[in-house]
Amino acid sequence: MNTPYTEGSFIVNYNFMKEEKQKIAKKALKLIENNDFIALSGGTTSYMLALEIIDSSLRDLTILTNSVNISTLIIESIKDFRLILTGGIPRKGSYECIGEIALRTIRNFNIDKFFVGVNGISIEGGITFSNMEEAEIAKEIHSRSRETYVIADHTKFGVVKRIRTFEINQIDSIVTDCVSEDFMKKIKSLKSNLEII
Repeated sequence: MNTPYTEGSFIVNYNFMKEEKQKIAKKALKLIENNDFIALSGGTTSYMLALEIIDSSLRDLTILTNSVNISTLIIESIKDFRLILTGGIPRKGSYECIGEIALRTIRNFNIDKFFVGVNGISIEGGITFSNMEEAEIAKEIHSRSRETYVIADHTKFGVVKRIRTFEINQIDSIVTDCVSEDFMKKIKSLKSNLEII
């Protein structure tokens, strides 16, 4: 379970653990209901969730994202979803908008469900990111959301990156392809309400 994870560009990461990410996206889709106001972080797992949403029978969704890739995908689909792109400064590689403009946009909304891709998940280290600006965006969306779901494949477990963004007990669920018995035991020992899906 301690497979090293190297952060790369969106294009590099897209094919890394692709089948696992698709499995996660299908699980996460089941958490979304008609009329939900959802937020999607950037990243390849979120992108695959967006693909699942477009192919689904879901109706009347409002989708907020800071991802140029995801917003383009939704705009070019035939679905009549309400899309809110945060604006801001797009980062090369990740295609995620960052900065004060994005943060100000996010502060205008009350969101039902936030689906966030992360760089590391650890009991001791919390939920971590590699990039400070992307972590700042995720924190802001989380603060405006009723429920937060981390969507991450098994290679992110046991990994601690530089930016500690959430504590384990601050999120509602982790949607993943598989998780070790050791991690599950640690979660139970914390008496956390965190659900692993």
